[in-house]
Amino acid sequence: MGLTKHEFEIQKETIEQSIRQTDISILEVKQQIKEQNLEAANWDLETAKEGVRKSKLGYESAKVGNDISEQKLTQLEDQLAYEKAMVYLNKQSLLVQGKSALLSLQQAQTELENNSQLFELKYRATASLESLPME
Repeated sequence: MGLTKHEFEIQKETIEQSIRQTDISILEVKQQIKEQNLEAANWDLETAKEGVRKSKLGYESAKVGNDISEQKLTQLEDQLAYEKAMVYLNKQSLLVQGKSALLSLQQAQTELENNSQLFELKYRATASLESLPME
């Protein structure tokens, strides 16, 4: 039982349609693979963007930390300069007070010596008169 030419053409066409359908299915699968690869690449891109963002945030955080540390250092340096100035002023004040006290002491000593001399002169003169014979 052979096939007629017409039956042969129908079977051939059916098989060729099946092959074309399989080719289309293969192309559709390839398309899906490419779309999934594209989606994966997009996610890789988003992951890379987040990595950059994370690095930038780390940099900004470190920068802010350094700025704070720098401000603290400046404040400590200013405080140290203020304390040094206050110590210097206190030292100068004490030095002036000491010199003033020394001058007051020297003045008192000079006055004591002058008073002692005056006392001696006053009472030596009286003693001299007493040693004179009385009439």
